[in-house]
Amino acid sequence: MHAVQCPRCSSTFDVSRLEPGSVFICGSCRTELTVPPRGAPAPAAPAARKPRRRAPVNVTPVGPSPAASPRPRATSSSRRSNPRRAGPRRASPDTGGSSRLPLILVGAGAVAAVIAIVLVFVFSGESDPDTVIANEPATDTGPTFAEQVGTLEDKLLEYSGNTMELERIHGEAKTLKASGLARKAAEQALRLDEQLAWAHLEMGHVKFDASDLPDEDAVVYTTPDWDMLLAAQQEGWLSADRQAELTEAKDRFRAHMERLKSDGHYKRICMWQSNVAKHPVFSHYNYTTVEEGPYLIFIQKSDDRRKAAQLEEMAKRKAAIYRCLYKTFLDRFGERFKLGPLHSKNFKDDRVLKAWIFADRKSFDEYHKYIGMPMGDNVGAYFNPVDQWMIIPNEVGGGIGNIGNQNMDVNVSFHEGTHQLIHYYTKRLVQKAVGEEISWTDSRLNSNSHWFQEGVAEWFGSAVKQGDGWDLFQTNIYRLMHWKSDRRGKLEEWSFEDLLAASDNGDLNRRGGRMGALYYAQAWAFISFLWNFEDGKYREKFLTYFGRELTGESGLRVFKEVFGITEIKGSTIEKEYQEYCKKLIDGVSLPNNR
Repeated sequence: MHAVQCPRCSSTFDVSRLEPGSVFICGSCRTELTVPPRGAPAPAAPAARKPRRRAPVNVTPVGPSPAASPRPRATSSSRRSNPRRAGPRRASPDTGGSSRLPLILVGAGAVAAVIAIVLVFVFSGESDPDTVIANEPATDTGPTFAEQVGTLEDKLLEYSGNTMELERIHGEAKTLKASGLARKAAEQALRLDEQLAWAHLEMGHVKFDASDLPDEDAVVYTTPDWDMLLAAQQEGWLSADRQAELTEAKDRFRAHMERLKSDGHYKRICMWQSNVAKHPVFSHYNYTTVEEGPYLIFIQKSDDRRKAAQLEEMAKRKAAIYRCLYKTFLDRFGERFKLGPLHSKNFKDDRVLKAWIFADRKSFDEYHKYIGMPMGDNVGAYFNPVDQWMIIPNEVGGGIGNIGNQNMDVNVSFHEGTHQLIHYYTKRLVQKAVGEEISWTDSRLNSNSHWFQEGVAEWFGSAVKQGDGWDLFQTNIYRLMHWKSDRRGKLEEWSFEDLLAASDNGDLNRRGGRMGALYYAQAWAFISFLWNFEDGKYREKFLTYFGRELTGESGLRVFKEVFGITEIKGSTIEKEYQEYCKKLIDGVSLPNNR
């Protein structure tokens, strides 16, 4: 479209059909305008020249303009002759008067022609063949809005792979105020080039602001939020939803950095999370973490939706189990032995109790094959004192292990967690006694009384679900049922002397798998006896021995010293223990198939 704007009233006219150099009159303010060459701006009209009038032509106004009130065109019907009446005509003396009528008509016509010429001259001024008047818009007003949009849509299809053309189409669509088409052009352009600023702005995107983030080298213990923020810096442009998500991530990461400054336990938690992320074995797994101070529980995820939901529930249950165990352990022994909390804001004295829970037995076995330490089917879980990990598969127990309220998985969790707590507190108290730091492999941390280690662990593991928690130190139905079954079959048992003399799992393994399982039952029964027999007859001596274990002293010699006996075999405590065990075994019922 070739347009000219009036410099006086700002009316705009489409002069596409006029030749360059043509002169026309603005229909609004009567200013004379000249059609400029195509591509050049129209020069301003001379202000002094008086507008002239000719017959109007259609010059189409473009856009809104002040309403014009054009003068009506002069027509033959609107023109009047001299208002003076013609005087009375004298009749011809002869009868041929009617013969003068043609002459009268000719004369009247001549007079009318002269008057018309005069009027044209008066109203038109000087004659200029190149001057026209811009009057009402022409009937043909050019392409409609829908037609213009249709043309751009055709172009959008034609140039869908050309970002420069797409930017031009976007600009034309914005001029037409066709917002939907402008957005389509931007979307198409971003599929070709993700860094086009004009397209991002059209989509309402904003640049990610990383100016308030800490320097990457200063971030030692990262979080998933930090990884998200680093990725956003590579993205550059962000949608409004993404921007809101990252704002929340920034807030969480700032809180993380502030907490690191003052909370030693949190700092150690983050340190272990970072270590596991770099671990040559664990880093290969997809896992999540649950923090339940002083515990940090790592749980392997599963791609199976059903198992993933099960693992999520298990994570909550494990956290509740360890929370219950830790509180119960301190309630029973904390004040007596001045144990104190394991987690504190003192980073140096802080400890994190770590647990890794595999999604299934298969993953558990693959892990041990990888590290060159295969586990037998009879090993449900264990605590490794060298690297301080509790290693637990999701699938624990079976057979008669899940009877009534006695759940094998719960038993194993409490059992291994007790080993871990005793190990940590033994290290703390031994260090305090010797006045120096010792390693986790120090021999004083390894008890020589296997009955104490496994018996106390089974004692805590004898837990029964009650409401939202567990009641600990209950009758260990699971162990008693196996023991009663062995007695019914008249199978060998551990003598009281051998029970107290065993120093590690090697002694159990040499006696075979069944005897190993029976050892756990008899050791639990002995701890229960020491705490409960005759309303706690041996309880104080048991606590004294417990304290000696926590300071690195253990074994049969220490037991005899604390309990004041010289010979185990035939002692009073042996007879009382055997009587206690018989009552326990007689009080449990076996399933019909046993």
